[in-house]
Amino acid sequence: MRLVVNRDSEIPLFLQIEQQIRYLILSGQFPPGTRLPSSRQLAQFLHVNRRTIDNALRVLAKDGLIEIRQGAGIFVKTRSSQIVQPSEALLELARHAVQQAREMGYAPDDLVSALYLVRNSNDDVPLPPNGRYLIFVECNQPVLESYKNDIEKEVDIKVIPYLLDELREGNQAVQSVIAGASLVVTTFTHLHEVKQLLKGQAVDIVGVTAGPYVDLMLSVSKWPATASVTVVMVRRQGALEVAQSLIDAGISFEGLTYFGLEEPECEAQIKRAEYLIVSRAAYKSVQPLLKPQQKVLIYENVLDRASLNMLRNMLAVNERKAEGV
Repeated sequence: MRLVVNRDSEIPLFLQIEQQIRYLILSGQFPPGTRLPSSRQLAQFLHVNRRTIDNALRVLAKDGLIEIRQGAGIFVKTRSSQIVQPSEALLELARHAVQQAREMGYAPDDLVSALYLVRNSNDDVPLPPNGRYLIFVECNQPVLESYKNDIEKEVDIKVIPYLLDELREGNQAVQSVIAGASLVVTTFTHLHEVKQLLKGQAVDIVGVTAGPYVDLMLSVSKWPATASVTVVMVRRQGALEVAQSLIDAGISFEGLTYFGLEEPECEAQIKRAEYLIVSRAAYKSVQPLLKPQQKVLIYENVLDRASLNMLRNMLAVNERKAEGV
């Protein structure tokens, strides 16, 4: 597989990778059933973060081009077809858009990034011009969606979700959206890094906590110190963060391990463990492997009430300031 990334481009790395794989599939170079390299192999080959590869693969899977089979690999799913040549009218529209972007001081890559953001937005509603929206940053897509839904339901504000990798890539279009927000919100786990990545932004950046951590700590603290405990999340990074939270809280076990579902050794470890902490998103895959004698705690990513109230109050204060009250 011949893939290249341009680190000087404004186009996010994951989008560069996604578009190249998409071309190889649609052009027939990768026919249906072709097994693609694993995310780990692609990350090593391209010298990029593994989550960058996961983001690219997630887009391809969502569009029905590939199928990610847990424990089996990544396979081309779609029927190969010739890439359709754009009509002259569409090409002219593209030329006009590029010219307008240049006149406004933007490079073609900036335009591509902006089009990607529009194409992949959750709905067709434009961003409120008065900055009545906030940004939530998280490293894990399922967790990010869960927090987004919590805030939109409880605080009544539009939430623009970004993965931490999208901030790390320094995309200018993303930075522009962030600059117009009322707040940037992340969990305390990522607060320091997010502040560093956005140190040039004038927007307020705040940290929030997840309610399940308190209940989780109380329940897990009752398990014997000699227990074999395994934390399982969709992604290894999420499992690591929960395991680290246990250690930081002074809760230790003789055998504490953590895995993401994509890791080959995860299944065997699930079967061996006496106690498991499993995210709601991962539970469906874990459930068939469980034995009756195993103790399982399901971890759900829900923001605590105090954090939601804090966001509500901060937004109200910012709105009063904007109105000059």
